[in-house]
Amino acid sequence: MRHFYKLASVIAVLFIWAGAAQGDPDTFSIDRDSEAAIAKDLLPPDILTPGPTINVPLESLGLSWDEDLGTGDDLNALSAGLDSFARPPVFFFSVDRDSVGIDGNPQTPIVSDVFEEAASGQAAGDVFVTIYGHPGVPIWSAPVGQNMLHINQSELGLFPAILQTQDYTGQDIIDDLDALNFTEFDMDGNGSPDVNVYFSLDSLSTSLGTLGATADDILLFAPGAASAVIFADGDNDIGLQEGDDLDALVLLDLGTRGEIDQFGDRAFFSLAPGSPTLVANGYSPADIFYTNFNGTYVREFTAAQLGLLATDDVDALEAEPGAYVPEPQTLFLVGTGALLLIGVIRRKRMK
Repeated sequence: MRHFYKLASVIAVLFIWAGAAQGDPDTFSIDRDSEAAIAKDLLPPDILTPGPTINVPLESLGLSWDEDLGTGDDLNALSAGLDSFARPPVFFFSVDRDSVGIDGNPQTPIVSDVFEEAASGQAAGDVFVTIYGHPGVPIWSAPVGQNMLHINQSELGLFPAILQTQDYTGQDIIDDLDALNFTEFDMDGNGSPDVNVYFSLDSLSTSLGTLGATADDILLFAPGAASAVIFADGDNDIGLQEGDDLDALVLLDLGTRGEIDQFGDRAFFSLAPGSPTLVANGYSPADIFYTNFNGTYVREFTAAQLGLLATDDVDALEAEPGAYVPEPQTLFLVGTGALLLIGVIRRKRMK
């Protein structure tokens, strides 16, 4: 009977948590190979909202894309500079198409993780959250080797939702969410950002040369500006190497907005596969780094701490403090799993 009341209490706690705040992706972007999304005129330099719809079009950021050639800019990291750095952080992240995750999450099969989603070609458009807990009872946490599906790609309007489709080369068409933020940039609906947009562009982006920037720089587009400028130089302000590609970003811009204050501004970030800094130091594209823009960085969390392999890639990132609340569908699965366990326990005690 004691087991019954313990499990019933767990269910009650989970549903009480449902009334608390939780992280939801207000804005995101897709990568340059997201064929299904691009076919709907949603482009890699656009800032999107779930649907998906365009929150800030590429033109409002001074970026470009040639739909005939399929070339141009790819906005691959995104922040409003208002992110939380309270400790411990709860990370929300997405991975690329080649990521597979670590097999062995004790939460499964009650809730899904990167490993399960990747096995069916679903992970690249999903958002995951770092967790800890006993089987079937996921709890928010700093990265300790486990993760859980937070937002399924179908809720964002990305493809595939259920069935996979192949393009003319025979490759699966899978939209890849490659930037993530919990802030909406255009609040009044006029298509222009109302708050600062901090972002990076991938190494193939054509606007890098125009801006005098590289793929390891953090760029800033301020409301009313004519074009983006360099907010943080990857080499001088972060300590990165030539050829690095900053791939995911969590940023807090304190003090004077739009200018680096070295004892207040800070960032978490990841680097794209093949970045020289990763290769030279044996780091992973799924490692999370920290900088306060004093010209240095440290590796703060490893891929394994996120429940990922060293060969995986974190290509979108957000952070929030405090108690994590599972999404409604996850709550249902967790509650159902717990109720099933209660039934098993009661049957055993009746024998």
